[in-house]
Amino acid sequence: MDKDKFRPQVHCSSPENWMNDPNGMVYFDGLYHLFYQHHPYSNNWGPMHWGHVVSRDLMRWEHRPIALAPDELGQIWSGSAIYDEHNTSGLGTSECGPLVAIFTYHCDNQERTGLGNHQTQGLAYSNDGGSSWHKYAGNPVLDNPDCSPDFRDPKVFWHAGSTQWVMVLAVGDECQFWGSPNLLDWRYLSCFGAGIGAHGGVWECPDLIQVPIEGRGLQRWVLIQSVNPGGPQRGSGTQYFVGDFDGTTFAIDSSTKSDVCWIDQGPDCYAGVCWSNLPVDDGRVVFLGWLGNWEYASQVPTEEWRGVMCIPRSLTLRETSQGQVLCSWPVTEVAACRSAELVRVHEQLTPGNELVLLEDRVLTPVDLEFSLTLPDHGLIELRFSNALGDVYAFGYDVDRQAAYSDRIDAGQSDFSPREFPRRHWVRHTQRQLDVRMLLDSCSVEVFLAQGEVAFTALIFPHAPYDRLSVIAVGSGCIIELVAHRLSVKTSSI
Repeated sequence: MDKDKFRPQVHCSSPENWMNDPNGMVYFDGLYHLFYQHHPYSNNWGPMHWGHVVSRDLMRWEHRPIALAPDELGQIWSGSAIYDEHNTSGLGTSECGPLVAIFTYHCDNQERTGLGNHQTQGLAYSNDGGSSWHKYAGNPVLDNPDCSPDFRDPKVFWHAGSTQWVMVLAVGDECQFWGSPNLLDWRYLSCFGAGIGAHGGVWECPDLIQVPIEGRGLQRWVLIQSVNPGGPQRGSGTQYFVGDFDGTTFAIDSSTKSDVCWIDQGPDCYAGVCWSNLPVDDGRVVFLGWLGNWEYASQVPTEEWRGVMCIPRSLTLRETSQGQVLCSWPVTEVAACRSAELVRVHEQLTPGNELVLLEDRVLTPVDLEFSLTLPDHGLIELRFSNALGDVYAFGYDVDRQAAYSDRIDAGQSDFSPREFPRRHWVRHTQRQLDVRMLLDSCSVEVFLAQGEVAFTALIFPHAPYDRLSVIAVGSGCIIELVAHRLSVKTSSI
């Protein structure tokens, strides 16, 4: 058996052993830094470290040595990183402010006491652009005042309006806001979440960001909040709230017409947060999630490595009849990696006949776009398959007004026979179906309506898909489709 056959070719994955939540995402001196939850001694979750990769283009990643390891205060759980440009912390040098990582300490020994104060917040700093890190001697900088069993995953940013650093923490199934002038001394500001959004499980990995409104030249505050379990397709999921933040409290926009808004409707996009310190002239908000679900994350059929990140996505807000919707779209650097055009078609689909678009050619990794005006009834289905009988299907059922991603027969699923082999549905009522799909060795990411709906799923075909076809059932239509091979060269950092 090829132990690396599921290794993604255009996604960031762990070189070996375990990877989950993206952490400490900060841009500095031309490099995108991505830290992540890492167990360097097993391909299963274990004592958490911060792994470290860097990139100049969000597509080619170079692995660096482990940045943070457990110590006497505990494991190094999720958190964030910022550039303290004006050295408010005093941890920098006379020439430059430091990079500062803010993370949760999880102390196993303290947890065994049952007292509940086993999660605290610590700092580490770097004065060499993130190459080496030093833990702050005064850790923890924020103790656990109410001994909450879940008090973690700090996301920190500078709030100019109130001239302070703001920390967003996940606490149980709500979040808390804390303020500090110097990253070292913190005071409680407010909380958010009681009776709002999804509460099927614990809240994790919050982020509070300003997101541009398309075509308006304005921004709104968006709170991103993961929840596990309780996601849109069972297990893990990441919700969001649009509103306003005044430096103390976050207030949700009451005009939103959905009780729960998901940043991704699929089963396998979780714990996503955004890069800090992006250049002002870039103008983007760039989001990255872990491509996994805690329902089966420890059982997926990879051996020497386990864990992969989604493709980075740009976030915008769009005015719709349902209020302001958070849209996500693959960063422009993805299209820059397109190489050979695999297929281009403009065809009339005849009901009941399968139209073969490509065969006997490995399809992954691929960037595929297709559009069609939906017929009056029936369904349209795009199929990726191979000679071993694996079929991954993405389709649209006109009568149900819903799209679906079907991995029931997509490949290996015996590692989680109850949860993994499913057809996942998402409601979509527009008459025009516009789809962009990124397919890699073990994943598919689908974007509908220019990013109004995103849908991410793991797949594990026994062999690479080498056949692409489309079928219409009940009524025909015209389909336009183009697919490009994606190619990411070795990093040149």
